[in-house]
Amino acid sequence: AIRPYPPANVKINEEYFPQEIETDLILTWVDRNRLQQTGGEILGWFDGGVAIEPNTQTHLIITQFNENQIELATNSANMTGTSSYTFSISAMQPDTRTIEVILKTVRDGYECLNPFVHIFELSTFFSAPYNITYEVKEL
Repeated sequence: AIRPYPPANVKINEEYFPQEIETDLILTWVDRNRLQQTGGEILGWFDGGVAIEPNTQTHLIITQFNENQIELATNSANMTGTSSYTFSISAMQPDTRTIEVILKTVRDGYECLNPFVHIFELSTFFSAPYNITYEVKEL
């Protein structure tokens, strides 16, 4: 009961738990507050957000893996005060094939019991080239 509630309604590129993405990683979520949710009905996963519990921080960890599941890079950020994050595909490691996202809350040294964790593929290896421009000329 002492642990903060984890973020809810987490979406990756406007989807719940996608198997793969082809573009920038766009993560959105809503906050929860265990003190505010003591009376009445508990908010569900899909319900709107409420003010985050005082002294609670939201932490985001993004880990990139290559095709052999070797860790290429890990990005960690304190996302307190926001409810979205965009990680540009151009900022990702060139050999990235799999991405793990962990979104959790921490208050006074206590981590939420059930952080959001999801692993998915980055399908740029098999998709069309990105940001192509062309010019049409008359012959």
